[in-house]
This record gives sequence, structure tokens and C-alpha cells, in this order.
Amino acid sequence: MMSPGNRLGRQSAVRYADGTTMPASQCGIARMVGVARDLLFPRGCAGCDKPDAILCPACRAQFNQIRERHLPETATGRIWCAAAYEHAVRQAILAWKDHDDTELDKTFAQILTEVCRRCAVPQLRKLNSAYNGVYSDILIVPAPSSLASMRRRGRNHMMPLAQTVARDLNLQGFDARAVSALVSATEGGRSVQQHSAAQRARRVAGHIRIHPRIQVRGTMVIVVDDIVTTGNTLHQSVATLTQAGATVLCALALAEAVSYRDDHDSYGETNAQSAYPALQS
Repeated sequence: MMSPGNRLGRQSAVRYADGTTMPASQCGIARMVGVARDLLFPRGCAGCDKPDAILCPACRAQFNQIRERHLPETATGRIWCAAAYEHAVRQAILAWKDHDDTELDKTFAQILTEVCRRCAVPQLRKLNSAYNGVYSDILIVPAPSSLASMRRRGRNHMMPLAQTVARDLNLQGFDARAVSALVSATEGGRSVQQHSAAQRARRVAGHIRIHPRIQVRGTMVIVVDDIVTTGNTLHQSVATLTQAGATVLCALALAEAVSYRDDHDSYGETNAQSAYPALQS
């Protein structure tokens, strides 16, 4: 990603490596607001307000779970999440998403990278062993945010996390890069508003598409998201990527909203059958 640095004042828009742009004024204003906030109100833990911590050890430990949900359209049939969306986890994610606590980028990127190492990497190694390394070209693709959310934040908040996951995969011998391959035409609303599953499905249906500058055909994709609620956004994202010729390995997320978990979902196992015999255990 191109760093705006001190050039924001001379640019009308900040252009990222994948071709997407964001008005420079929005990026600059968001940074100035963050600086002023930190000067006036010294920070506390995003999860519990403990002084002088971005995310204290106790709250950070709540992200050490591995929670599994079904995503049968993918090669593994799985979504892996780091935590349940409740208590300190909920507070921290809301501070990051809706209140511009960008200092959490690094912590959340580390959390998502750990989930990738524990869950996705073993599956990638199985595939490459079985199919002679044909799945070494990997795209890390953030699930798309609504247009309203993008305008409010002034950035793609999942991209720093996706880039960290990609860098870690490169260190492990894969050829990975993060791209904003998916875009959403929905206006949307605030984070995890408690709509019904049917309402959320109608909101995203048909509104997710491939970015016109991004080529995904023939690639292996890992989709990353912040919160899995009903799973409709991920289902639509995977369907769009698959129709464009990509193979989606799995999805990774920081947290899942447990109130939306299907009765047949379980934490330690999945009934989904992979189309890849190498991944059936």
C-alpha cells in the first residue's frame, strides 16, 4: 500500500497498490482527529479501558480461541475465527471499526496472522503437496465494506490486516499478496446492526463484484473479514470469486457473532466435505 506520508496536502486522492483510491482529505482529517484525540484523552485498553495499553494482555487473550463455522463453497468448507464477538472482544473491535482506533491495526493483524498460521497454512501445505505446488499463488482478499462504511472510515480497514497476513505467508514460502479484489455497491450501516439473517442476505445479494482492475482467475484466495454475523457477506464474496475463476481456500475473521450461529455448526468439527481429497481428514 502506498503511504500517504506528507504528500496528502498535494494529492486529491491516495492511490493504493491494487488501484483503489481514497480522497486525500478524508485520510488527512482522520489522522488529525486521531492525533487530537490522543493528546486530549490518553488512551486505555480498547477492551477494558485499562490505562496505557492498546489491548491489555487479559483482553488480548480473549482472541486466542479458534472458532469454526461452515463455508461449504470453499476448498476447506470452513471459516476460522479468533474469538466470540462479545465482552472485551466486541468493545475492542467497535473501537477499531467505528471509532477510528487505528493503533489496533497491528494487534489485530497479528491475531489474524496467528489464525492463518494455525488453520489455513496446514491446509495450503496439504494442497501443494498433493498437487505439486500449483496453489502457491495466493491472494488475501478483504470482504468488502459498504460504501457508507468506506466513506465514514476514509480507508479499507481490513487492508492492513490482509497485508500482514500476506507478508507472513511470503516468509513461509508462498507467493501471497493482499488485494481489494471485491467491491460492494451497498450503502449499509453501522457495524453488526442486529438485522435478521434474511434482511442481511437481501442487503448484500447481488451487490458484491470483482474490482475491474483485479484478475483473480487461476488464483487461490483466502478471504478475511472482521466479524462473521450471518455469514451472508462471506457467502456472497466466495460465490463472486468462484464465478470469476478463483479457488477460495477458506475465510478468516477476528470474531463471530455467536447469536447467529446455526444449530448444526460446531466449534471443533464441520460436516462440510471438501472437493479436494487432500483436505479430507
